[in-house]
Amino acid sequence: MKKLSIILEYKDNKDQLFKKSLSVQDYFDDYEGYENCTIESVPKYLSLKDYVELPSSQLKYIKITITNTQNKNRKVHSMFFLHQGKSTISLYSGLKNKYFDSEIITNIQISDSPKTIQSTRIELKNEVPFLRSNHLIKINEDGSEEYLMSESNDYL
Repeated sequence: MKKLSIILEYKDNKDQLFKKSLSVQDYFDDYEGYENCTIESVPKYLSLKDYVELPSSQLKYIKITITNTQNKNRKVHSMFFLHQGKSTISLYSGLKNKYFDSEIITNIQISDSPKTIQSTRIELKNEVPFLRSNHLIKINEDGSEEYLMSESNDYL
């Protein structure tokens, strides 16, 4: 019996909705062996953008929902695109053993030259938001990153 359901959903800038099922081989890395995959297993790609063939500039959002069909635990990763795909708002949420947790990460490009991004990470614990980190990052021409401002908190 198949224990994981993986649904990929995305919408392009023309409001066309695409939805399809992914196999565990399509979504997960084979680090642990596909037969042992759980909702907590390592995805094949770091970014949701790598699961679709459209460039970021043509996307409104991407959402992947992974559900364990036996115990109903689930994890949702979604990404909303702004500024022609240069900025994103990502949501990571999950329901495990009747407990819900989530995290929001914003990556907002605030300058083209030099390319500068503000990255903020917020976690929800017991329905209370906590600032996990806030960074102002300059992307150099060689692709390296220079942190102009960095704040991290460990309130949890």
